[in-house]
Amino acid sequence: MKYDEIIELALKRGFFFQTAEIYHPISGFWDYGPNGASLKRKLIEFWREEVVRKNGFVEIDGSEILPEDVFKASGHLKNFVDPITECKKCGAVYRADKLIEEKLGVKVTEGELEKINKYLKKIKCPKCGGELTNVKEFNMMLKVGLGVNNKENGYLRPETCQNIFINFPRIFKLEREKFPIGIAQVGKSFRNEISPRRSIIRMREFTQAEVEIFFNKKDSKKIVENGLKIIRDFFDKLGLEYRLRELKEDKPFYSIKSFDLEVKTSVGWLEVVACNYRGDYDLRVHSKGSGKDIKVNGEIPHVFELSMGIDRLLFAMLDKYWKKEGERTILKIPNNISPISVAVFPLVNKKEFVEKAKEVFEKLSISFDCFYDDKGSIGRRYRRQDEIGTPICITIDGQTLEDNTVTLRNRDSMEQRRVKVKDLKEEISKLLVV
Repeated sequence: MKYDEIIELALKRGFFFQTAEIYHPISGFWDYGPNGASLKRKLIEFWREEVVRKNGFVEIDGSEILPEDVFKASGHLKNFVDPITECKKCGAVYRADKLIEEKLGVKVTEGELEKINKYLKKIKCPKCGGELTNVKEFNMMLKVGLGVNNKENGYLRPETCQNIFINFPRIFKLEREKFPIGIAQVGKSFRNEISPRRSIIRMREFTQAEVEIFFNKKDSKKIVENGLKIIRDFFDKLGLEYRLRELKEDKPFYSIKSFDLEVKTSVGWLEVVACNYRGDYDLRVHSKGSGKDIKVNGEIPHVFELSMGIDRLLFAMLDKYWKKEGERTILKIPNNISPISVAVFPLVNKKEFVEKAKEVFEKLSISFDCFYDDKGSIGRRYRRQDEIGTPICITIDGQTLEDNTVTLRNRDSMEQRRVKVKDLKEEISKLLVV
């Protein structure tokens, strides 16, 4: 199964691995290694280029812990719940609606508790065959005690957008009170998932890249259409196969109209972006909860949201672009997204070759993500970089010492050509353009 091969690649090549793996890891937490951290950073920067800067949005960086009152007002303490059931025999806990869909092929919404109980009577515990309890509602918020005696209650944010909503009045003034205004943020969110699974696809700590677009209600149709176009254009440039699915019965409690952008992967269609027309819900409840007037020209602004899961996007990129071609395994990821842009090798591990290779590496590493390697055969070094997705390999050989040219190898075609050292920066820059 391709999923297992992706996990093997992630561990072998330093993309991601379980947090605290030398101890007893807690499910739902994953660390990114050198290649994964670089890929994640480049995906975020590409999002900044194509979504934030291109559309004139502004970016903030909010706290990951917010006061309890924020989530009372937003409705999360009441509504941010999953339906769970527990085995009476072995104590295993399951998300009830997902278990029903998996075992009976029936889709139920989270609030249909009576219907869920009816279907649970037809299902036995997948682990031991025991009887399941009636459904309970489980709040996924993670509480934090603050101060010396933990007298102040805070919560790790379950989504990045609440920082944007509560900072809207100040940012709107800073941006000279013009509509529409898009406020973006990248950061960690935290959810106490019942059963985190499939590595970075479902985590308890994850990264979101989010934009909230504020506008006058009369412009809602235009804003929603443009917002969906922005996100479609982004995924078109990444080369991923996707679909935009409108949610009907299962849209979030705060949303007027919702769309999920799902990417096709080897494990099925994966939700990567939530696109929600949230109306005036968020600013209205925070205005009431804080006692502050958040009206603009007598009306509370409306909001359209584009909320992207960066970890799922990273998995989808590995899943799409990792391939086997004969004896080669290769990550044919877009050149500008690749974790390493350029690898530099001396053909043989001799002093004059190594010194020249390190000289070239040091010059290029100022401008590009570079990797130096002088261990093993040149063929094996090429293969390692193919698997990581490095688009360009540069080899210093005997001819380099004579005429100051190097061999530049293309990852996808394996074509090799001679390039002068003084022209390398310009040549590489051309190859890294989207």
